[in-house]
Amino acid sequence: MENCPYIRKAIGGSLDNAGGTVVMAEDGEIGFKIFHEFKPNFFHLIITNLRMPKANGESLINSIRKYEKKNELKPTPILILSGKNGLF
Repeated sequence: MENCPYIRKAIGGSLDNAGGTVVMAEDGEIGFKIFHEFKPNFFHLIITNLRMPKANGESLINSIRKYEKKNELKPTPILILSGKNGLF
């Protein structure tokens, strides 16, 4: 999930060229809807930004983890790509 179309295109293109199936969303709200619509454990990796409109990356991650726990699913690996500093 990434709100910047240029970054989405760069990351998506690289993963697509590597043979992966790429599903993109421009914000966390749409990203969670997409995550929820696919069969459980369809995604092998989620890449998200933290700063996005509507639902930010932190909200997205919390929603995904809550959904996985409620449905007793294996946690999906999540990679955070962000320019936000001071996280840790």
